[in-house]
Order: sequence, then C-alpha cells, then structure tokens
Amino acid sequence: MENERRRETLTGVCAFCGQERFVEHVHPDTPQEELDEIATNECTCDEARMAREVRNSVEAVKRNVHKKMSMPEELQNAVEGMLYPVATGQAMACTIKVDDDTTIKIRVTKGRLICTRTVKEDTTVNEIGEC
Repeated sequence: MENERRRETLTGVCAFCGQERFVEHVHPDTPQEELDEIATNECTCDEARMAREVRNSVEAVKRNVHKKMSMPEELQNAVEGMLYPVATGQAMACTIKVDDDTTIKIRVTKGRLICTRTVKEDTTVNEIGEC
C-alpha cells in the first residue's frame, strides 16, 4: 500500500531536442518511455511545441467530426486516420468521395486543419460544416 502512494521526481528526455527534464510526482516504476513522453509534452523547444499544437488540432477536429458528421464507423475511422498525415504535411489534402452526392475533404488552410462534408442536392452544393 505504501509503495502505491509513493511518488518521486525522475528524469525524462525530450524526443525532439534531447533536453533532460524533471518529471515530478510519478511512481518509481514508471517506464522510461513514459517519462520521455511526459518530458516531451512539457518541453518548451519549438519542435515539441509544434507537435503539441498539431496533436491538439487533430483532437479538436476529431471531436467535431464526432459531433457534426454522422457516418458509419469505418468511414469515421478513415477520416480520423487521415487527419494527422494532413496536419503534419505528410499528405497535402485528402478527399473521400462517399457517394455520388457526398464528399469529405481534409486540408490545412491558413495554418488550420479543416474537415468539411459537402452534400450535393440537385445542382446545389451545401457545405455541411467545418471542423
């Protein structure tokens, strides 16, 4: 019981700049990989900061996709799977043609990750939402 409550200050290494950081209030048996991840998440180097911004942006868009876009789970997984590659520039954009009338687009515009669903009704195109 005493060992479960025991917390220590250990060190982790930022994955981007290699700087060692103190990681406080962790269990003594915390794996080094987890300590390094915490250190990276807390690091103030530009690369770590940018990685956090990308991760936060992807998570925000995922939440909005869940809220605003009703779709089958497999399609939702495909959309969510493309958010990170587009956000990081591994892919310039992604267009998923769901059917003849519905298209989902993921892109970065003015530094913002955007996911839109377009539904064509007759000859009119309606933008359902931006995430």
